[in-house]
Amino acid sequence: MPVFVKTKSKPCFLLFPTDQINTNNLNRKSLQLSKYEIIMISFDKKQQQDMIATWEQPLQQLLNTFGSTQVDFIELCIYKPCNWIKQMFYYDNLKRQYKENEQRQHIYPLFVPQEELMKKLDLRSDQTIFILLIDRDRNGLVLYQTNGYCNQQKLEILQKILFEKIPQEPSQEQPSLNQPSDV
Repeated sequence: MPVFVKTKSKPCFLLFPTDQINTNNLNRKSLQLSKYEIIMISFDKKQQQDMIATWEQPLQQLLNTFGSTQVDFIELCIYKPCNWIKQMFYYDNLKRQYKENEQRQHIYPLFVPQEELMKKLDLRSDQTIFILLIDRDRNGLVLYQTNGYCNQQKLEILQKILFEKIPQEPSQEQPSLNQPSDV
């Protein structure tokens, strides 16, 4: 069930620009996408931290269910292109905010023209976060896209798509993902 954008002539499928993303995480490791990748896109990490926090535990539960060889999660923190000195400043600020190695491995600062990325992925606001599920082997085809705070309905749709795409052991049941109750 790919996400598509309606145009005047015909539907147009969204493709995440996997071949154009060249970045390192906070541990300085280059981005290596899994077969299926859950990508969180934030434009103002400090202002959007409450939204980001609602997704962290449920996404970790999904990763535990499927294993990182099949599906993984990254957070792209979008910044406008700038010189390397300013980029180092952004990296250092994020590293101070995230001291745990486990957190750092999922966070990738990305310095790209924001408007271009938003247009390419049909992201309609920089005032919210976006969650995308992409299929790397199908040129970054966006299988699911949502935005904002995490809720049970969004999680169930994401989980359903992953169970349809990733073969499971016959004895493995679909676990119930628990949405934090304070949202």
